[in-house]
Order: sequence, then C-alpha cells, then structure tokens
Amino acid sequence: MEPFHSVGMTTHPCYTFYQRMVNCIKTEELHSRMCFVEKEDWYECKTRKKHRAFANFFGTEMMKV
Repeated sequence: MEPFHSVGMTTHPCYTFYQRMVNCIKTEELHSRMCFVEKEDWYECKTRKKHRAFANFFGTEMMKV
C-alpha cells in the first residue's frame, strides 16, 4: 500500500487522485474502460512523467533562442 502522508505528516498531494480512482473502480462495472482518466491522473501525479517531458522540451526550446 502506498504511504499517503508526506514528510510533515500532511496528506500526500496524490491522495485525492487515489480516492477518485478507487471510488470510480468501486462504482463502475467496466472500470478498466470507464476509469481510464482517473487512473491516468493518479499515475501522472505519482510519476510526473508528462511534467518532466514538458519541462525538458521547454528548457531546450529556451536554450535555442
């Protein structure tokens, strides 16, 4: 299970995305299709993959100028 507390014992920023995902999975019959957005949001919050890719792209574009 993921830890849902930050270092200062505050709620982890991704906890709200996790709650949305779990609620969607519990309520939808076809949760693999219907909860795709919630799962993707939670995964992005945990990994920041798209954010890092955009930051790298933006940084290289700024260096070209």
